[in-house]
Amino acid sequence: IKLDFGYQRLGVNIITVGGSFDYSQLGCSHHCYADVSLMSHFARSSIFIPGTPKEFNLLFKENYNNGRINYFRISNSTHDIDVDENVLKSSKGILIKKGTDVTIVTIGPQLQTAIKASEKLLKEKSISAEIIYFPTLKPFDYDLVRTSVKKTKKLISFEELSAHDGLFNLCIKSTIGIKDILVDQIAIKDFIHEYGSFEDLCTFSGLTVENLYKKVILLLAKK
Repeated sequence: IKLDFGYQRLGVNIITVGGSFDYSQLGCSHHCYADVSLMSHFARSSIFIPGTPKEFNLLFKENYNNGRINYFRISNSTHDIDVDENVLKSSKGILIKKGTDVTIVTIGPQLQTAIKASEKLLKEKSISAEIIYFPTLKPFDYDLVRTSVKKTKKLISFEELSAHDGLFNLCIKSTIGIKDILVDQIAIKDFIHEYGSFEDLCTFSGLTVENLYKKVILLLAKK
């Protein structure tokens, strides 16, 4: 990719399958958490993480002929949220749910988990969570995150990407200059050596309703 398209300044559409650990039963040799970070280093790259076939269809048709290095990261697992195609635009995040107490940012199939956690928080703790979803990670919608965090003063990223360089890092850049904020992340910190289903590896990584619920409560308690 670097030599054939980056150096030559050519456009290409790269469509990957498997997400972070969809090939869960084949072990860590088939897992990839740092691909988004690597692809983001190309100045001419665009990065898309559609969470459903409809999202992929719309984003691909909008971008396939733009002359850039387009990276479409498709997961075998999908969320079941019907995102309005009128708000599904390249370089834009989507405000899924308004809230006042904490901002939760997420990608791909984890949107469904984030929504379930927000419902549990509201029902059991009267905590109002704002949820922002990103089908496009590059270009990144910094303004949407910044506007939300200015209001809530608290941010948690919930992502099946590397904890060292993923959605969380982009969100932190969005909040530069905002005073008195608290942040946390749930992401993949290291190689996952375990085997099992996609759900098993999500549980091992902390990508669960229960863990997000606890993280939000702990973050709010710090105030």
